Amino acid sequence: MSLIASLTLLAAAGTGRLGFLTAGELADRCNDSAPTGITYCFAYVTAVYDTMRAYEIWLGEREFCVPGTISQSELRRKFVDYVAAHPDSRAGLAASGVAIALKEGYKCVVGLDENAKVDGLPGLKLVPPPAAPASLPPPRPSPASPSSPPPASTVPAPATP
Repeated sequence: MSLIASLTLLAAAGTGRLGFLTAGELADRCNDSAPTGITYCFAYVTAVYDTMRAYEIWLGEREFCVPGTISQSELRRKFVDYVAAHPDSRAGLAASGVAIALKEGYKCVVGLDENAKVDGLPGLKLVPPPAAPASLPPPRPSPASPSSPPPASTVPAPATP
């Protein structure tokens, strides 16, 4: 029975990477006319965008600056255009490809006036990043187990003759 299960798992694994999507594979799905492919693309690209935004808030650093609001279609288009312009990026991981496309496509410009235009887009007024979160308290010491030595402060000093 275990031989059949092993052969089944081996056949299912194939020769590809397990669970990792390349930027090229994602771009192909983004250009697919089937609803499942385009839906997968929108979900993937938007998830990377949301994750990058969460990290920006958490780290207090801007990675990219989207002017105003942005649609999923615009995010998708930015990624697809980037992969088309950089064919060597097709072999990289999909999430990295999306992240680089957003960083390259929506570069932050410091000190730009709100009324200015950059590549036909409204100008950016960058606000300082949110205050860094308060530091976390130090971890509580775990209770001593019977096999662990007592803390150094409770070990009696050796007697001197």
